[in-house]
Amino acid sequence: GKGEKERVTFFSKRASEWVRKYIEEKKHQYKNYTRDVVFVNSNGKRLTDRSLRRLVTDYGVKSEVKKH
Repeated sequence: GKGEKERVTFFSKRASEWVRKYIEEKKHQYKNYTRDVVFVNSNGKRLTDRSLRRLVTDYGVKSEVKKH
């Protein structure tokens, strides 16, 4: 099943630097922001998996990234 499995992903040093910048911005922007959640919505709450998929799909279309 899907459940609450921990997922591991690998990304570049540059991507890591951008994630760190994003986290620092969100800590200042939302008082309730914690590092337990990386990506948040416009209310500072956990971004749902559906919302994240939609964002990735939308940016993929805009960047013309092709599926394998």
